[in-house]
Amino acid sequence: MFRIESYVTPIIMEYVAKYVKNIRPEDMQLSLWEGEATLQNLDLRLDVLEEELQLPCEFLSGHVHEMTIRVPWTKITSEPIRIIINTIEFVLKLRRNKSDDVSSTSSSPQRKNGDAAKKRKRPSDEQQSTQQSPGSGIVNKIINNINLECQNIILKYVEDDIVVSMNVQLLQFGSADERWKIAMTDIHPVKVLMRKLVKVSDLTICIDKRNSAGHIEVCQEPILYRCSFEIRILRKYNTNTVATTSLTRIGIFTKSMDVNIASMQFPMIRRLIDITTEFGLNNSKKLITEQEDLTEDSENEVAASDSFLAWAWNKLPTLSYEPPLIEEPPVEEIAGHFKDIGLYLEELNITLKNSELIVDNFVGNTKRIKYTPIVRITIGGLYMEKVASEEQNWRSMKSGITYLIVDPLGSYKADDISETALISSASLERTTAFVENSLFDEKITTADQKVCVNYDEYMTLYTDEYLLNRTPIFAFDSVEYKTMKMRDHAKSEVDVSTTTITTKDTHLAYRLLSSGVTFRWNQSFRQTN
Repeated sequence: MFRIESYVTPIIMEYVAKYVKNIRPEDMQLSLWEGEATLQNLDLRLDVLEEELQLPCEFLSGHVHEMTIRVPWTKITSEPIRIIINTIEFVLKLRRNKSDDVSSTSSSPQRKNGDAAKKRKRPSDEQQSTQQSPGSGIVNKIINNINLECQNIILKYVEDDIVVSMNVQLLQFGSADERWKIAMTDIHPVKVLMRKLVKVSDLTICIDKRNSAGHIEVCQEPILYRCSFEIRILRKYNTNTVATTSLTRIGIFTKSMDVNIASMQFPMIRRLIDITTEFGLNNSKKLITEQEDLTEDSENEVAASDSFLAWAWNKLPTLSYEPPLIEEPPVEEIAGHFKDIGLYLEELNITLKNSELIVDNFVGNTKRIKYTPIVRITIGGLYMEKVASEEQNWRSMKSGITYLIVDPLGSYKADDISETALISSASLERTTAFVENSLFDEKITTADQKVCVNYDEYMTLYTDEYLLNRTPIFAFDSVEYKTMKMRDHAKSEVDVSTTTITTKDTHLAYRLLSSGVTFRWNQSFRQTN
């Protein structure tokens, strides 16, 4: 007799054991069959996380206080499996050990060859699984619709005398329907279209200075306080052509973001930016040197990008179930792997403050920080979009803002209310035009948005009027593309015959548009106390 428990439970157990240490399979299996398993005080496998995430940092510690897995066996095809994590802590630092980098680089060819061999076998294995297990779509659907909920995420980054702390009260991850609502979704066996939704609530980021003993004497105000945002991920490809064509769209949206920067935090922020920039340059050089070795396996990597789904698929036996086919209108696909990333902020407030360390004589000579606000910058309707495709030699970026206000604060505030703002835009109307044609545009319900990779077509579609209608105060875009160029090359001075060589010319185009901005410089802001 067919029992779905015997197929789903081993997959969940093996996946959890991959990232968590000291798991007793027999206890976990029994609890899962009862519908709920709770694990406490878990240590994470840091080496696996570093290998999976490929971050420039190394994990110093990783701990989960409590993890609960709930499986609705009676409604397994209509309700998702839920993984609930209560308090997860990470401590990491930037990887700077050159000897480790050299050893990892020297051993990378062997590892790449081994991985490449495995990846070359994977398509045939998947094809064989698909042919032998046409009904495995039911388990495929269950695994793809697992929901993750993390409560209280604590992450600390340590850099010499700087500590960056990040806290998230709630993170939710799951599959979504075409209206971007959490729901159980089906997976087409050929035309794969997956929507994933990530919701982050109450994100707080702090930057503090620590002493030689590693302690923070005085905590400063958070740079970012209780920010909530939503991430929408769309993945679309055809299993028969995934090696040559795919589309990945990622959109990040937040209604409000309040950033506070004090003068004592400026040097620390600058150091972090310098460290990030330096690492980015070194990493880009390393990626260029490794790109030739990875070219042969890039197609297999794309096919295996949804690693958990493919991994779970290979573990499925033959089942007696046929997944429903979702018919989609035919769309002309452009060859290439396209990545479309967009950031959208309805309102961004940046407050700059002066800070000084004082001693409070009334409270046992304790140290505290006194803040004096200087200026607040309000940016509304901000967006930034980037589309890239290496196969098509195409990169384009668009950005803009809908309104802008710069207000002096505190003792710098102007007496004349009508001329308070140093900078203001002509229109403060709050519109949603800046999210047009994005994953957050309510008018767009289909995933078949055409990607533009031709310069003439791009300029015809995204005219100056379009950019200014979307963000009237400020609009910017850049396009980088390559064209084929033919040139003749003589073999030698004696031999007058020539050979034709094909090269690629790189073209860059920029546009900067603006309208309706007023600048003021008043006496009260010029004076200093």
